[in-house]
Amino acid sequence: MSGPRQVGKSSILRRVRGDDRRSLSFDNPEILARALADPVFFAREIDRPVLIDEVQYAPSVLESVKVAVDQAIYDEKSEPGIFWLTGSQGLEIMKRFRESLTGRVAIIHLHGLSDEEKGISYSPQDVFASIAETSFPALRGEIDSNARDLYLESYVQTYLVRDVATTAQLRRLKEFSQFIRMMAIRTGQEIDSVSLGRDTGVSNHTVDDWLTVLEGSFIIRKVRPWFPNRSRRLTKRPKYV
Repeated sequence: MSGPRQVGKSSILRRVRGDDRRSLSFDNPEILARALADPVFFAREIDRPVLIDEVQYAPSVLESVKVAVDQAIYDEKSEPGIFWLTGSQGLEIMKRFRESLTGRVAIIHLHGLSDEEKGISYSPQDVFASIAETSFPALRGEIDSNARDLYLESYVQTYLVRDVATTAQLRRLKEFSQFIRMMAIRTGQEIDSVSLGRDTGVSNHTVDDWLTVLEGSFIIRKVRPWFPNRSRRLTKRPKYV
């Protein structure tokens, strides 16, 4: 299961996992170190069925998971779903899935709470309140703007330090932080890479790379324009939300 941080991936899977499924997280430095030191041994010897959170921190484990799944199928000792994996960095995970687990994996994308899940009535007041509330489950019903601001600012800083700097290996975090804020005020608009790069202080090629990073980590979503001509849907400039 993939999706941004703090939308409930682990909570949902832990709720339905059953008593026999072990739960591990690569947020735990000790567990992560063991997985990175010897991914083959880790995947082979771990108790199964198992739920592994934040698998993007040890993508090398996926190849070993493939071997373990293939062996279990060969030995006829398991049912589908012995490994449940979650991750909040879609690009790296999807690349490894294509390389290692093609034909052996079902992928579920989880986003934040929808308006239907939040039960809004679609009056103008409710719509604006829903936007301010965001789609994070932790902010459901939170009316204190200071509390929301603190949560979101902490989220951005955690995302920058933990996910981007570690997984995407970006170094210009100050500029990237500014880039995130520039994208936020351009929600629902067409993006001009040259103009956005000038406002952020980076090249348009860097803007394109950073758009890919944000999209791959589920912070933004690309929306293709609609035209009766399907070719134009693919060639016209998209918007980001």
